[in-house]
Amino acid sequence: VYLGGTGSANKLEDYEEGEHTLTINQGGISIVSNYADAFYTKVGRLVTIHGLLLANSSGDSNVLKINMPFVSKSRTGSQTDYYVGSVMSYNVPTGTGGLIPYIPQGSDKLVFQKTVNNGVWASLLGTDINSGDHLYFSISYQTN
Repeated sequence: VYLGGTGSANKLEDYEEGEHTLTINQGGISIVSNYADAFYTKVGRLVTIHGLLLANSSGDSNVLKINMPFVSKSRTGSQTDYYVGSVMSYNVPTGTGGLIPYIPQGSDKLVFQKTVNNGVWASLLGTDINSGDHLYFSISYQTN
């Protein structure tokens, strides 16, 4: 499909929609199986994914990391961390400035960052999550 012209720069070569089952890579929490689905759209290299994670149990002291369907693009230079989205939570400790979902460059792991009282970002740990906690997220990121 060509959009806005017939040149090679206008050719859309990749479009995909799908469902992705959320799994925990690190952090030790378990997820209620009926609430482990995320939905994504991939257009070219841009992936947008929306999901809900409902915790079934608390986790361990490691950073909570959730597997995503695609690896994010690696970047160099001062602007290496582009992949930030929005999050809504229920019962999850968010710090004073709330939570953000974040995918480090060159990774397929979603992590959540929270602010603490001094304005420093800290990773959400498995021990921060309890049974019944909800994390709703939406994030867009580029793949290679």
